[in-house]
Amino acid sequence: MMILLLRLFAPIFGSARWFGLPVVLALAACQPTPVPTPPGERIVSTPTKPRPVPAECQADTYQRLVGMHHDDLLRIRILGPVRVIRPGDIVTMDFRSNRLNISLDANGRVTRVYCG
Repeated sequence: MMILLLRLFAPIFGSARWFGLPVVLALAACQPTPVPTPPGERIVSTPTKPRPVPAECQADTYQRLVGMHHDDLLRIRILGPVRVIRPGDIVTMDFRSNRLNISLDANGRVTRVYCG
């Protein structure tokens, strides 16, 4: 990368040697300076526990949908993003806590309602 920059800007500055010095100094200035620790003292990082993700999609209020036919779902108003998953559907593995997932069986009946 540095050689490419030197060749690119050498005609502008006349000599690659004079161009390289400011670039090296600028890159060296961007490096963080280490913070010295007093002798005998160690830096210990404590692992943090992952926070539980709240169920923002309120799947517990929609558990009554289990067993219904998918045609009946069209008459129900559900606020927020909804994903209907049929058997054989390709589903992304991204987790969205506000999205309501509704799984259907081969007959079109709701088998599971959950967040994600």
